[in-house]
Amino acid sequence: MIERLSLPQVRADLQARRDSLAKLHAQVDGSVLLGDVLALLDALDAPAMQHEPLLTLTAAASASGFSPDHLSRLVQRGEVPNYGRKHAPRVRLSECPQKRATVACGTLRRTPFPTQRARVTVSTKNDASTQDHR
Repeated sequence: MIERLSLPQVRADLQARRDSLAKLHAQVDGSVLLGDVLALLDALDAPAMQHEPLLTLTAAASASGFSPDHLSRLVQRGEVPNYGRKHAPRVRLSECPQKRATVACGTLRRTPFPTQRARVTVSTKNDASTQDHR
Protein backbone atom coordinates (compact mmCIF):
# COMPACT_ATOMS: atom_id res chain seq x y z
CA MET A 1 0.00 0.00 0.00
CA ILE A 2 1.21 3.50 -0.84
CA GLU A 3 1.91 5.67 2.20
CA ARG A 4 0.00 8.94 2.23
CA LEU A 5 2.34 11.93 1.95
CA SER A 6 1.78 15.67 1.98
CA LEU A 7 3.43 18.11 -0.39
CA PRO A 8 5.81 19.47 2.31
CA GLN A 9 6.89 15.89 3.12
CA VAL A 10 7.63 15.15 -0.54
CA ARG A 11 9.54 18.43 -0.87
CA ALA A 12 11.62 17.69 2.24
CA ASP A 13 12.36 14.16 1.00
CA LEU A 14 13.49 15.40 -2.42
CA GLN A 15 15.66 18.11 -0.88
CA ALA A 16 17.30 15.57 1.45
CA ARG A 17 18.02 13.26 -1.48
CA ARG A 18 19.44 16.15 -3.51
CA ASP A 19 21.68 17.25 -0.64
CA SER A 20 22.88 13.69 -0.06
CA LEU A 21 23.74 13.21 -3.74
CA ALA A 22 25.49 16.60 -3.93
CA LYS A 23 27.56 15.80 -0.82
CA LEU A 24 28.77 12.55 -2.39
CA HIS A 25 29.22 14.08 -5.87
CA ALA A 26 27.20 11.13 -7.05
CA GLN A 27 26.31 10.39 -10.62
CA VAL A 28 22.98 8.60 -10.75
CA ASP A 29 20.90 6.79 -13.32
CA GLY A 30 18.28 9.33 -14.39
CA SER A 31 15.57 6.71 -14.93
CA VAL A 32 15.98 5.41 -11.37
CA LEU A 33 15.87 8.93 -9.96
CA LEU A 34 12.77 9.83 -11.96
CA GLY A 35 11.16 6.54 -10.91
CA ASP A 36 11.58 7.59 -7.28
CA VAL A 37 10.14 11.04 -8.01
CA LEU A 38 7.15 9.49 -9.79
CA ALA A 39 6.55 7.15 -6.84
CA LEU A 40 6.47 10.17 -4.54
CA LEU A 41 4.00 11.93 -6.82
CA ASP A 42 1.83 8.80 -6.84
CA ALA A 43 1.88 8.89 -3.05
CA LEU A 44 0.56 12.46 -3.22
CA ASP A 45 -2.25 11.45 -5.59
CA ALA A 46 -3.18 8.15 -3.90
CA PRO A 47 -5.79 9.47 -1.42
CA ALA A 48 -7.63 11.48 -4.07
CA MET A 49 -7.65 8.54 -6.48
CA GLN A 50 -9.07 6.15 -3.88
CA HIS A 51 -12.17 8.33 -3.40
CA GLU A 52 -12.90 8.88 -7.09
CA PRO A 53 -15.81 6.71 -8.23
CA LEU A 54 -15.33 3.94 -10.78
CA LEU A 55 -17.50 4.41 -13.88
CA THR A 56 -18.77 2.10 -16.57
CA LEU A 57 -17.51 2.83 -20.07
CA THR A 58 -20.92 4.26 -20.99
CA ALA A 59 -20.92 6.70 -18.05
CA ALA A 60 -17.29 7.66 -18.67
CA ALA A 61 -18.04 8.16 -22.37
CA SER A 62 -20.88 10.57 -21.71
CA ALA A 63 -18.70 12.58 -19.33
CA SER A 64 -15.53 12.57 -21.46
CA GLY A 65 -17.04 13.08 -24.90
CA PHE A 66 -15.53 9.92 -26.38
CA SER A 67 -17.55 6.87 -27.40
CA PRO A 68 -17.70 3.75 -25.20
CA ASP A 69 -16.04 1.81 -28.05
CA HIS A 70 -13.10 4.19 -28.13
CA LEU A 71 -12.65 3.99 -24.35
CA SER A 72 -12.90 0.19 -24.62
CA ARG A 73 -10.04 0.18 -27.13
CA LEU A 74 -7.96 2.37 -24.81
CA VAL A 75 -8.60 -0.06 -21.95
CA GLN A 76 -7.65 -3.05 -24.13
CA ARG A 77 -4.39 -1.33 -25.15
CA GLY A 78 -3.61 -0.50 -21.52
CA GLU A 79 -3.70 3.27 -22.08
CA VAL A 80 -6.52 3.60 -19.53
CA PRO A 81 -6.36 1.35 -16.43
CA ASN A 82 -9.19 -1.15 -15.94
CA TYR A 83 -10.40 -1.36 -12.34
CA GLY A 84 -13.18 -3.81 -13.14
CA ARG A 85 -13.32 -7.24 -14.76
CA LYS A 86 -12.32 -8.19 -18.30
CA HIS A 87 -15.83 -8.03 -19.76
CA ALA A 88 -17.11 -5.39 -17.33
CA PRO A 89 -14.43 -2.69 -17.22
CA ARG A 90 -14.55 0.22 -14.82
CA VAL A 91 -12.47 3.37 -15.23
CA ARG A 92 -11.79 6.62 -13.40
CA LEU A 93 -12.86 9.77 -15.22
CA SER A 94 -9.61 11.56 -14.34
CA GLU A 95 -7.68 8.89 -16.26
CA CYS A 96 -9.86 9.10 -19.39
CA PRO A 97 -9.05 11.48 -22.23
CA GLN A 98 -11.30 14.53 -22.44
CA LYS A 99 -12.53 16.10 -25.66
CA ARG A 100 -11.86 19.82 -25.74
CA ALA A 101 -15.05 20.59 -27.64
CA THR A 102 -17.40 19.09 -25.07
CA VAL A 103 -19.41 21.25 -22.71
CA ALA A 104 -20.09 20.18 -19.12
CA CYS A 105 -23.46 18.66 -20.07
CA GLY A 106 -21.79 16.57 -22.79
CA THR A 107 -23.29 18.34 -25.82
CA LEU A 108 -21.37 20.14 -28.52
CA ARG A 109 -21.76 23.86 -29.11
CA ARG A 110 -23.30 24.50 -32.46
CA THR A 111 -22.85 28.25 -32.82
CA PRO A 112 -21.32 29.52 -36.07
CA PHE A 113 -17.91 31.14 -36.05
CA PRO A 114 -17.87 34.98 -36.07
CA THR A 115 -16.58 34.97 -39.67
CA GLN A 116 -19.54 32.86 -40.74
CA ARG A 117 -21.96 35.28 -39.12
CA ALA A 118 -20.21 38.16 -40.85
CA ARG A 119 -20.49 36.49 -44.24
CA VAL A 120 -24.19 35.86 -43.76
CA THR A 121 -24.71 39.47 -42.71
CA VAL A 122 -22.70 40.84 -45.64
CA SER A 123 -24.52 38.67 -48.17
CA THR A 124 -27.90 39.69 -46.72
CA LYS A 125 -26.98 43.39 -46.92
CA ASN A 126 -25.72 43.00 -50.50
CA ASP A 127 -28.98 41.32 -51.55
CA ALA A 128 -31.03 44.08 -49.93
CA SER A 129 -28.96 46.87 -51.50
CA THR A 130 -29.30 45.28 -54.95
CA GLN A 131 -33.06 45.21 -54.68
CA ASP A 132 -33.23 48.85 -53.52
CA HIS A 133 -31.34 50.13 -56.62
CA ARG A 134 -33.64 48.43 -59.17
